[in-house]
Amino acid sequence: MERKEPTFSKPDMDEIRFREPARQRKSDSGNGLIWKIAIGVFVGMSICLIATCSLVGIGAAVVAEQEDQARKAAIDEFLRTANDPDPFGFEARAAEERRIEMERRALRPGQRCMQGKRLERTEGGWKDVPNEPC
Repeated sequence: MERKEPTFSKPDMDEIRFREPARQRKSDSGNGLIWKIAIGVFVGMSICLIATCSLVGIGAAVVAEQEDQARKAAIDEFLRTANDPDPFGFEARAAEERRIEMERRALRPGQRCMQGKRLERTEGGWKDVPNEPC
């Protein structure tokens, strides 16, 4: 028996059928799902970003309003102090010291003032109170 070697000739392509359309349909459905997931993630992240930016913007507006109020209060306090004729309260302190001194100099019951000296009534007469002028 003799061995026959195969010979190659031009193949008839009419008889060959490829199944690529079926594979494309499978991969198309997978690609479609991936795109749907990607779009869903993008939309979700965009919504989160918009919400975050909105909250940050609202917070910044509140902080800006508080800073504006604090600035106005500081300016009002400065103007009030600048227009005050006695900003350090020297007159008020002096008036208070005068009032205390007048109370200290006021004669208490049983005391008299004679010739610029304070005298206090005792059982035997009058006694000088040396550190309290009248």
